[in-house]
Amino acid sequence: MFKENLQKIKKEDNSYILSIYMPFIEKEKFNLKKNNDDFIIEIGNFRKNIVLPRTLSNLEPVDAEFNNQYLDIKFI
Repeated sequence: MFKENLQKIKKEDNSYILSIYMPFIEKEKFNLKKNNDDFIIEIGNFRKNIVLPRTLSNLEPVDAEFNNQYLDIKFI
């Protein structure tokens, strides 16, 4: 059975971190974009649209990094 959370949101000071479970992804081969309420992740020919919750839809992504197979995206 699969026990990982696919997405997590946590608040840190004046920002939020959206964590997306993405095992086996090479850091150099992805592209991130925000379009209104959608967050778009492109990896090669693969494209994933994530509808952002209201909490994040009005914020802007400022940083992204990989931590333990999660892509952590910081919004302020």
